[in-house]
Amino acid sequence: MVSFKLQAILLLQQLLVFPSVRIKMVDIVNQFLVILHALPFVSVNSRNKAIHALRHFSGQDTPPPVIPQPGDNVAIHNRFFNQYLNIHNHGAVHSSHSHNYESGLHPSWIWERWTVIDAGNGEIALHHQRSNRFLGINEHGLYGHVAAASHFHHSWVHHRFRVDALPDGWTHQQFRFQIIVVALFNHAHHRWLRMHHWDLDRSSPHGLNFPAGWLWERFLVVDVGNGQVALFGTHWKRFVGLDNTGQAYCTGPMEADGLAEKEVWNHFQALPGLQ
Repeated sequence: MVSFKLQAILLLQQLLVFPSVRIKMVDIVNQFLVILHALPFVSVNSRNKAIHALRHFSGQDTPPPVIPQPGDNVAIHNRFFNQYLNIHNHGAVHSSHSHNYESGLHPSWIWERWTVIDAGNGEIALHHQRSNRFLGINEHGLYGHVAAASHFHHSWVHHRFRVDALPDGWTHQQFRFQIIVVALFNHAHHRWLRMHHWDLDRSSPHGLNFPAGWLWERFLVVDVGNGQVALFGTHWKRFVGLDNTGQAYCTGPMEADGLAEKEVWNHFQALPGLQ
C-alpha cells in the first residue's frame, strides 16, 4: 500500500479538500485511478494494491477503538443511553446526564473521571481519585470500594475487568473509553500551568472556560506506581519535574511511556484540595 500526502478526508462518496473546497465524486476509486496513473514513480504493483484496498474498504479498516492503558485517566461512555458512568462520595454508582461522546467531557465533571489500574492477567481495575474508591460489581449491581489506588489487591475479583468484544444487540453493556487530558488552573491568579518548549510558565489571565485552541496547557496524567502520577505535556512531549531546590523544569523530549522508574523528581501525589 502506498501512502499519499493528500490533505483530504474520505467521507462516504465525498472528498473534502481543505480549506474550503468540496468536490462530489461519483466513484472515488476512479478518481484515485486518475491520480495514481498520473504519478510516474508509483509502480504497477503498488498501484494495484492501492486500488484493491479502496475497492475492498470495510468497517475492519476503520481506526481501532480506544483501549485503556494503566495510568490513563478515562471517562466511560455508553453509546445507547448517551451517558457517562459516574460515582459519588457515598459510593453509589450512577450515570450522568445525557452528553455526546464527541463533545468531550465537561471540565467540571469530576465524578466521571477514572484512573485505569493494572490488575494483572490482562485485566484492569478502575479507581476514582476524588472519592478514593474502586469500581466493583456483584449480584446487587455496581458499587464503590474505598481504597487508595496503590492498594489494589489481586484477590479482589469484584473489581477486575477485561475489555472485550460483545455480541451484536448487547447495547446496554457496550461502553467506550475516552482518554482525558487535564489542565491545571490556579484560582488565586486565574492562570493555567503551561509548558513552553523546555520551560514551565503560566498562561495569560483567564477564567475556567478553557479555550479549545490552547495546546501548551494540556497534560496527560501518567501512572508511575505507588499511587503517584507524572504530568506529560502532550504538545511538547516532555514531563514536568521539580529539582532538589524546588525549581520546576521539563525533561527532554520523550514519549508518554518513556519515563524511567528512577526519575522520582517527576513523580507527584494527587491530594484533595482544601475546601
